[in-house]
Amino acid sequence: MAIKKKFENAIIFSDSSSAIRKISRTGVSIDSNLLTLRTSLLIEAKTGGCDIALAWVPGHAGIQGNVVADTLANIGRQLNIPKKTGLDNRDIFNKIKDNILQTFKNDWAQITRSKGSSYRSIQETFPKVNWFAKLPYKNRRHITTIIRMRTGHCSTNQHLYKIKVIDNPSCECGQIHSLNHIFFECPINNNKIYQELIKIGYTAPLNIEGILRKPKISVIELINSFLTSNNIRL
Repeated sequence: MAIKKKFENAIIFSDSSSAIRKISRTGVSIDSNLLTLRTSLLIEAKTGGCDIALAWVPGHAGIQGNVVADTLANIGRQLNIPKKTGLDNRDIFNKIKDNILQTFKNDWAQITRSKGSSYRSIQETFPKVNWFAKLPYKNRRHITTIIRMRTGHCSTNQHLYKIKVIDNPSCECGQIHSLNHIFFECPINNNKIYQELIKIGYTAPLNIEGILRKPKISVIELINSFLTSNNIRL
């Protein structure tokens, strides 16, 4: 580049003292390698009026972490014993969290083979953060309503009958009072939510499990508006 641009002066910096020494050798012998042969460019540059200097910059000079690492490396190379050094617990904290999360995921996959299948149909695996962590707002009442619906622990007659709070799982219309029935089937409720979900990109046939997997803010607003207008508490 210096030759091509016809520089009068140029400096090549390197932290490799061995490379500097090798490049500085201008003689060619039977043992010369490609790097040494390329140093003929220095002679060419000098002949063309470009004075190129070579400068060695110690790579570890003034950088405390590198100095310590280099010291430990030399100790390990020279002595056949380990050097005692402190370990910051922050270095392993993320690893511990990852192991706990992976253990939980494995347990979840095993347990839901026999129970909790309805929740697993919504939450197949667990991410590192809550599903509502990135929502633009966090209305506690809205979030808790969605959580109850996602886990199935909400005040549908189907669930209340299952836990023996009431004697009949049916709706006033005679069908089983489930979440899908409440939102999409019951003739007593105002079911405009079906058309509204279609408008924002959901495709028919709709079911509550698919909608609750990754609820968007627009979906949460629709659900809570529907519950409020129909005076339904879940």
